Amino acid sequence: MKNLKKNKLFFSLILVITIIFSMTLIASAAMVTIGTDGTADFTNAQFYILGSSNVTTYTTAGGTTVSGAIYPNDLCKVLSVTGTYWKVSYPTSSGTKTAYCNKAAILSNTSYCKRISIDANTTVYRKSDMSTTFGTVFTTDTIYMLSPISGGKSQIIYNVSGGFKIGWIYATAVQTQLDYNFGTTSFSTYVWINNGNYFWNPTGLDMDPVSGTKPMWVDVYNYQGTLVHSYYLATNNVGGWRCINFRAPFIDGKGTYHDALTAGMSQYDNLNFKIRLRQVDEKYGLENFNIKSGWLGYYSH
Repeated sequence: MKNLKKNKLFFSLILVITIIFSMTLIASAAMVTIGTDGTADFTNAQFYILGSSNVTTYTTAGGTTVSGAIYPNDLCKVLSVTGTYWKVSYPTSSGTKTAYCNKAAILSNTSYCKRISIDANTTVYRKSDMSTTFGTVFTTDTIYMLSPISGGKSQIIYNVSGGFKIGWIYATAVQTQLDYNFGTTSFSTYVWINNGNYFWNPTGLDMDPVSGTKPMWVDVYNYQGTLVHSYYLATNNVGGWRCINFRAPFIDGKGTYHDALTAGMSQYDNLNFKIRLRQVDEKYGLENFNIKSGWLGYYSH
């Protein structure tokens, strides 16, 4: 019985250590500020192929005649970048071999490349299973993100002595709040903000109407074009600003409760919304509704 209790205690301690270790990994995710599209230099970049299967290599960039195979744990290097098949070197039992392999075996997304910065030095892993470390990327390095953040991780390339490394980091995007100023606006029925273009994760709407005695509707549509909220902004006898905070619950002028716009959603969901301003015509009739200035806050993506 004592041994049984000891075993239970031992496995409980292992479970606690595992949970703490997992939490540490999650907590160590780099805060990533994503910049503009970029063009990374892959020449002399060290890498491990994606996945756990062998990758066929070819004798030429045409990818027709088989040369050999790269194994999942082979440390490889990009020698030149041309088209679909990149020239690489990889280890074999008799030394180092040069051949061509499909870039899709190296890059998880062959059309994505953005310049980024990170908030702290961060551990880099060989593959997306994040099981084996590959090095450390420093805040001072030149870093490009090679895949959008998915599942809290992303593929990157960064500079090291003598070249570059392609690997994976735990990452969380830092979203930068932006402002869209739509200025003087006049409409008799409705008007789309920014011609109906989508905004990522809107934060708030401020307007200063000239004709402050009229109520109005603010209609919000999701990325599928479905109306998800209609906010009623009531009469304001003294004019002035009319505001909606999309980040918090909101009770409109008719007493209707609205949950936060992105309630129940995460950064991995599609947070695109478009917004329409609409007159309340059932009682007041259609007259020009004039706005002196307007501002919509949203996040970069």
